[in-house]
Amino acid sequence: MPQYEYKVVGVKALAEGDYKEAGRAASEYSVSLVKNFALKGSATLVSVGDVHGLLTADHVWRHVVEGAGDDFCMTLANAPQRFNYPFEGCTPITVGKYSSSHAEDGPDLAFIRLDNPEKLHRIKSLKSFYPLDPGRDQFNDIPYDQTRWVVCGAPAEKSFESDPAKGKRILKVGQFAGFATFKEKSVRGEFDYVKIKISSGSNGFPNHYHGVSGGGAWIPFRYCEDPEGKIESPTLRVFLAGVAYYQVPAEDTRPKTLICHGPKSIYERVVQAVRP
Repeated sequence: MPQYEYKVVGVKALAEGDYKEAGRAASEYSVSLVKNFALKGSATLVSVGDVHGLLTADHVWRHVVEGAGDDFCMTLANAPQRFNYPFEGCTPITVGKYSSSHAEDGPDLAFIRLDNPEKLHRIKSLKSFYPLDPGRDQFNDIPYDQTRWVVCGAPAEKSFESDPAKGKRILKVGQFAGFATFKEKSVRGEFDYVKIKISSGSNGFPNHYHGVSGGGAWIPFRYCEDPEGKIESPTLRVFLAGVAYYQVPAEDTRPKTLICHGPKSIYERVVQAVRP
């Protein structure tokens, strides 16, 4: 992928309609993870070559597998649906092992390989898998500190169990795509980390981001149709630049700070862990 195709990111301001389009684009890859009628967290559908799976935080997957049950649910559409996926059809790959002793500092990253062909076919009919191409980490070439970020996930406070209809329990999971700004980037060991600032408590933003852990953080951009970057493609796209795993504690409703694994963690560590 030519590097010049990313140079338009952040150079020109995006219109409000573009931000909405970016949110829709990021949501195309986003799913929520549910177990026993309880939201456990968020994930992004990704692929490494011909391997398909869920990219999420390690602590989120630990919440999914704990307790009784042979399967879990993914939310794949806005319409009422129940999509169960069996644990026996998964191969969890711990990329960065979570520990409560370093929950904020990380690492906290996992890839869940989806091995059930029938279930995988069903997911592909409703959602898309974002390709993690080796060498796609061009993060340092992108003006990431000058552009908006899109955070996609399922805040726990927007999910609730509604009154049973005809004897059936219904859990309503509220998907969310909100815009954030870059704060800082750091590298510790084999992983990189990004802090982003996001509004809370007003204009549709949740008060807290519990449940968004495991969700993707995206950068909107446009392709160029010429090497000089003068002609922009009309289609807006999103670059997966982070996986959210921690909200820095805050007592009030000021903008929250989310900590994410960054592109190096995604395009190097995840790809290396998934490839045989």
